[in-house]
Order: sequence, then structure tokens, then C-alpha cells
Amino acid sequence: MKLIVIKVGKPATKEIPALVGEYKKRCRAFGTIESLEVKDLRNFKCSAGERLIALDERGSQWTSKKLAANIQKWTDDPAIKTIYFLVGGPYGLDDDTRAAATYLWSLSDLTLQGDLAWLVTWEQLYRAFTIIKGMPYHHE
Repeated sequence: MKLIVIKVGKPATKEIPALVGEYKKRCRAFGTIESLEVKDLRNFKCSAGERLIALDERGSQWTSKKLAANIQKWTDDPAIKTIYFLVGGPYGLDDDTRAAATYLWSLSDLTLQGDLAWLVTWEQLYRAFTIIKGMPYHHE
């Protein structure tokens, strides 16, 4: 299975991409995890075997362990080939994109700036993989 993190819009700060890059590098040990930065979502559509996890304030909040369990469940499902994690632009996601999402995931009750949401997404993916692998990164 392949994971792809999509960020809509260019980063607004120069520091965040370097931090995201650190988590991208760490995640390489766990398989194929890609990153896409796109201007907009005009032509984005999921096909059979793909799932879209859209980050949105209206979504459900997951603990790190729940995210890890979800990733494990999706990985174990042979029908799922690709999981997209979508971080919207400065104005969030439109209704059509939210409706097309398999899941809406909220990182917090707070509204996070897109670059921060992008960084937190990468960190949480890394954390989820360390939970799945039984590594000592996550502490409870």
C-alpha cells in the first residue's frame, strides 16, 4: 500500500518544509510514503482501491493509537492500494471534496494554519508507524 500526503498551496513559511522533511525522511523506513504539493484540487479524484482522508475541522478526532490502528487496518485490506491524506489550503476544503472523502479527520478543536496541519500530519504518521512497529517513540 502507498500513502500520499497532499498539501494544497505553497508553504507560507520557510521553516515548516524543513521540519516536514525530517518526518518524511523518518517515514521512509516504513515504506512508500510520498508527498505532493498542489496548487489546487481541480482534477483530483479517487478511484477504486484508493481512500481519501481529508483533514477538516468538521472531522472526527483520532488519538495517535487510533490513527495507527486505522493505518494497520487499511494496510491489511488488499482492496486498498493507496491512501491519500489531504491538507487543504488557506480556505480549507470545499463541500465537494469533503463529500468525496472516505474520512474527515480533525487534528484538533483548534483551527490550525495549513503549514502547521501539514507538519502535524507528517509527525502523526511517523508516530503511528512507530506504534505499529512497537518502537519507543510514542509514550503514554
